Amino acid sequence: MNLSVRAERSTLRTKSTAKPRTLKNLEAYRFWGYAATFGALWGAVEITAGSFLHAIKLPFSGVVLAATGAALLLSLRTLQPVRGIVLTAGIVCAGIKLLSPAGAVFGPTAAILVESILVEIALAPAGANALSAGAAGVLVSFWAIAQKLITQTLFFGMPVIGIYKGILQQAVKLLHLPPSGGAWVVGALLFNVALIGASLGVAGSLVGASTKRQLTAGQP
Repeated sequence: MNLSVRAERSTLRTKSTAKPRTLKNLEAYRFWGYAATFGALWGAVEITAGSFLHAIKLPFSGVVLAATGAALLLSLRTLQPVRGIVLTAGIVCAGIKLLSPAGAVFGPTAAILVESILVEIALAPAGANALSAGAAGVLVSFWAIAQKLITQTLFFGMPVIGIYKGILQQAVKLLHLPPSGGAWVVGALLFNVALIGASLGVAGSLVGASTKRQLTAGQP
């Protein structure tokens, strides 16, 4: 009798310890599976659509690409609300970008890593919601503008700043604004950039939430 009771207790202990291990393994599989999937999808967008948009010199192409990446990351974080998964997906995407046949890849790769870090920081306080998603999209879009300016300055020097000042003065003249109207032009530019980023960020969060509801409803 004692031997049978001990055997039963040992079996129960084994089952009780096996369940947490199984759950941890399942969570790990989901983490890496989702991070790899969304990171690969983001990388595919960067290599295909990114190369095409840059080739046709579409205005705000960098902003649109950055905001699209943010939308994918926000969908990911909404589906899997785990800290670190956004940065992991960014690392996957950066690795794929390094394999791109395009010419310069180190700059875009660094930009991808910074974008994933910015989204991770924006979502750190309260996770993925409409407010944090919009903020993440705005941060990433502003970074796209700043990164382009920094890169051009590093490669071509300070004359780049003079070129942008000249473009700004021409815009003021074309719009028939007073000499101090440059601030309005810059403000309008930044507003449009923020609007693009916030819209795509919130859209990504909503798509993730909708997909999560459908997956939850489909579970037995």
